[in-house]
Amino acid sequence: MTSTSWPELPAGDLRLLDDPIATDLLASTELARLAYTGLDGTPRVIPVGWIWQRGAFVIGTMRPSSKVRALRRNPAVALTIDRPGPPPEALLVRGRADVRDTDGAPPEYIEMQRKFYGPEQAAQVAAAQASTQMALITIVPSWVATMDFQTRFPTAIERSDR
Repeated sequence: MTSTSWPELPAGDLRLLDDPIATDLLASTELARLAYTGLDGTPRVIPVGWIWQRGAFVIGTMRPSSKVRALRRNPAVALTIDRPGPPPEALLVRGRADVRDTDGAPPEYIEMQRKFYGPEQAAQVAAAQASTQMALITIVPSWVATMDFQTRFPTAIERSDR
């Protein structure tokens, strides 16, 4: 598939994970924003560190966090990784969160710390959280979109041109 065909793929197509916009953002150290439904039924959006591993986003967090309880109740999520530009770029993802309990800082969490903060902080976190109850949140995309405001636009903008 050539790069000129990426704009032809519709929003939602998982092949957009191979779009150069997506691959660049997946290799970045930009924080993701995770959207989920809180226990009280209202929406939440929080910044999270993450790694991309075997076709899934992996996020480590403390097991007692409210997001863990909320995701166990309602695993439907949205996630975005974006860069302000110019031009802005965004990877938009929808999926379901799978939450797995761990004891201590799992390797994925240490890798996430290394990615965002470097090897020294990752080692400190591993030592400090050796006995902490943690959880890994894994999100396998079920819907994907990319935007760069040059070849791919939000649907409302594309429709206004017709």
